[in-house]
Amino acid sequence: MSDKPKVLVADDRRPIRSVIKREFAKLDYEVIEAEDGVAALKCLVEVPNICLMTLDMEMPNLGGLDVLRKLQDEEYKTLTQKVSNDNVKIILVTSNDTRRDRDAAFGLGATDFVVKPFEEGELAELAIQILQPKQRFQELTVLVADDSDSLRKIITSGLDQLGVKVIEVSDGADAYKLVKKDPSKIDIILTDLHMNTMNGDELCKLIHQDHALKHIPVIVLSSITDSDQILHLFKQGASDYLYKPFLKEEFKSRIAAHLRRTQLEKRLGGTIDELKTLNEFKDSLISICSHDLRAPLNGVLGFTDLLLEDEDIRENKHIEMLTQIKQSGRYLLELINDILDLGKIESNQDMEFKTESINVIIQSCIATLLYTAKPKNITLNFVKKHNRDYFVNGNYNALARILNNLLSNAIKFTPLGGSVTVITNSIDTDHVVISVRDTGIGIPKDQIPKLFDKFTSASQKGTAGEESTGLGLSITKSLVSKHDGKISVQSSEGKGAEFAINLPLINDSADHNLTKGNHPESNKNTEDVPAGLKILLADDNNMNLSLESRILEKLGCTVKCTHDGLEAVEEFQQNHATDNYDMIFLDIEMPLVNGVEAARRIRALENQFTKRGSKQRLIPIVAMTGNTQEKAHSEYRSAGMNDVITKPVNKADIQKILITYCT
Repeated sequence: MSDKPKVLVADDRRPIRSVIKREFAKLDYEVIEAEDGVAALKCLVEVPNICLMTLDMEMPNLGGLDVLRKLQDEEYKTLTQKVSNDNVKIILVTSNDTRRDRDAAFGLGATDFVVKPFEEGELAELAIQILQPKQRFQELTVLVADDSDSLRKIITSGLDQLGVKVIEVSDGADAYKLVKKDPSKIDIILTDLHMNTMNGDELCKLIHQDHALKHIPVIVLSSITDSDQILHLFKQGASDYLYKPFLKEEFKSRIAAHLRRTQLEKRLGGTIDELKTLNEFKDSLISICSHDLRAPLNGVLGFTDLLLEDEDIRENKHIEMLTQIKQSGRYLLELINDILDLGKIESNQDMEFKTESINVIIQSCIATLLYTAKPKNITLNFVKKHNRDYFVNGNYNALARILNNLLSNAIKFTPLGGSVTVITNSIDTDHVVISVRDTGIGIPKDQIPKLFDKFTSASQKGTAGEESTGLGLSITKSLVSKHDGKISVQSSEGKGAEFAINLPLINDSADHNLTKGNHPESNKNTEDVPAGLKILLADDNNMNLSLESRILEKLGCTVKCTHDGLEAVEEFQQNHATDNYDMIFLDIEMPLVNGVEAARRIRALENQFTKRGSKQRLIPIVAMTGNTQEKAHSEYRSAGMNDVITKPVNKADIQKILITYCT
């Protein structure tokens, strides 16, 4: 017994049977011949596992339609089922193609039509489509709602050839229940217009009005021709309209177009979901890198600074080596910061915007960068053209990053003894211009257009050999754009450079006087740390703990060290009355109890002490972390922390924090 697929060819003309036989021989099918309808029926009840039959419409004794009618009899259904021929696909072959014959044949279970004379390969191609439907739409599901069993057979036959999964129901109400239950399982709905319980137009309306379902195309099948009624269908939410009775070729073509669009939309949706997942992974990676890349530099830069301040280090060669270590560490830190900031910008992370004082930000940035200007004997100036403050709707950290980048560059490219000046000026009532002007080496004219490109070839070493990542100005431009601002530059070689930022002012900015703004530390003297401050310090990393405690001690503080959040909470609880700490520094990533939870517990204890009358002042709590994300910093503040120091920590940052909260 052959294992080849069996095809039954029923035609009263031998030449036609020979042609069809050759067609299927190319496909390596086993062909069985029947000279009329009677012989065809005999084969169907005797020869097992016939998968396909070609059936001539006009034959003696029994024609094609008569054979189809016989196969609908229960007697023949039972007989064909016994030999596994109850699901034979049937192609009608005719030289007289009429819509009436097609409707009759499809209603009796025919799969498709071929008109004689047919072209070479046409029948074989159709057989492949029927027996091996293309897999291009295999992931899609079509819901067919029609109260006519015969029409559902015609529709299903055509859909089978497109390779889709088909679900059949006999009424619009059943269709709505099914799609409502799980919208993700239905990609297209085909519905008759007139049905028993719920008509197609009502089904369209329900689908269109449901936000979870309205993306599903609904194609209405109907024999109506009135344009107003057809317009009504589209107003109810129909995606397309197919007139009955339709040609199967037209049906397949129209449905395939909808399937292709649906398939594309699903793939695009999948791509968007994948990109969202990748973006979330990127955000997570940025968060991890913030801590794991920055934290090791804490010891490198921190202990280098301490050694450079140590009076025992007198030899110039040792000082030179330590300076080189510091410069390399700071370059690595700058590169990490730039890459992390670039990642945040490209991830489109939301920034928290509020009213910010330009004066406060500038003063804070100048104070922060004094330590880099001092070794080159560079003077940092702040000039207010109209002796007033300007207020913008912005993000403090982003605005500070903009100014820090421009000031750092200006210091980097200004030679010994030069000056860097920040100027604020209003060109009209709606905008402020912040200029950073230096007396540096200037920028070649041909390099200016490349300045704001990522990893720009225009980047070069500073006047003291400082390295540059080539990312700072690209990040600066992106951050300025996020504030609806513009940045420009004017420069020529040997004559310095001036970068100007134009930012929109908030409406009531003219009503503000010079204020301390949201960050009062910028207005305080950064030299005078109160003597004898008592500090509670928690960090699980021994190297960081040693560095941080030494910096605090150099600033005249008495330090109590703890190694995790739980130990810090217990120390505070047991000794709050006698030690009366002035400030608490908490690392965020600690075992047992992390910094955030430790802050919450300390604030809860303070609340208890206040109720008992034994404690009145809330101790400032400062987070120490490598995480630079604003979302994380907001979480720290929500837990009761007053401020955040990002690692690697340095003496200037700690000094500024102590002055801000302890004077």
